[in-house]
Amino acid sequence: HPALAVSPLDNSLTVAWISEANATVQVQARLRTSNGLWGSVQTVSTAPLWHSTYFGLNVDQGPSLIITADGVRHLTYIQDYDSTGDYGRVRYATSTATGWTDTALANYSHDPALAVNAATGEIILVGHGHPQNGASSTACLSMDNMCFMKKSGAGWGALQLLEAEAGRSFDSS
Repeated sequence: HPALAVSPLDNSLTVAWISEANATVQVQARLRTSNGLWGSVQTVSTAPLWHSTYFGLNVDQGPSLIITADGVRHLTYIQDYDSTGDYGRVRYATSTATGWTDTALANYSHDPALAVNAATGEIILVGHGHPQNGASSTACLSMDNMCFMKKSGAGWGALQLLEAEAGRSFDSS
């Protein structure tokens, strides 16, 4: 699933997707300026990312993309299996005029989504919990619960419970 966002700063368009075109699976992005010119394809991801062709083409777990009022692009995706023996560590990448910067966050999920509070500029990440979220609240250890965290300035706040499952799971991506 590709992600698509329009910049409130300059009306440029960014599209991001998981590319399996090469031996290394990557999150890639491409920018279209407001005058209709496409830029080159950019590699966003620096970590091995999780993807699956178990049911055919990789149609799940695509990136989430937003653009804030200052024109900065924000993107999340999930990392492949890591030293914990699990997959789903949330990766957070940003892009300015100098290119993409990709960092690992402390928490895990399977399909994290981004939003921005236009009034405050806070970035909000929403996703279900994960058993590897040992440093977060106990409620966010279950994949059946929906959790969130906020970014204000340079740092991310604690993972918090958004909604507890009530006989149903939020792990449907």
